[in-house]
Amino acid sequence: MLVIINNKEGEYYMETFIIITMIFAHTIADFVLQTDTIIKFKQKSNWKPFGSEYKYDYIPFLFIHSFMWSFIVLLPLYIVRHDHIIFVILVITNTLIHMYIDNEKANNHTINLICDQLLHLIQIIISFVIWYSYYTYYI
Repeated sequence: MLVIINNKEGEYYMETFIIITMIFAHTIADFVLQTDTIIKFKQKSNWKPFGSEYKYDYIPFLFIHSFMWSFIVLLPLYIVRHDHIIFVILVITNTLIHMYIDNEKANNHTINLICDQLLHLIQIIISFVIWYSYYTYYI
């Protein structure tokens, strides 16, 4: 089990529960909620038959999936503490990072599925640590 800091009796159970919930949300958002249409149209190669004027039309599909993933994965943090600013910052940052990672996998073919998933898990852990540090040290 992952325990960041046990600064209050029983608090580490909540931290562990949040991390597990975020990983579960990642599984739902990255596999269950990602439709075949999004998978297909976030790849550049599927737009080539339509001509060069459509060469950047894969980007909105990368964004839609990445934003949905970020929002769903980070939602447990917002539910625990209703701080709009840190939530919005984390969602925007994670959306851009997720877009980059998925583009590397789907279009540039520089990473495989295992690397993709490990990078997303690292995203989750770093987001949690940033969120936890913010509330531990600044509030």
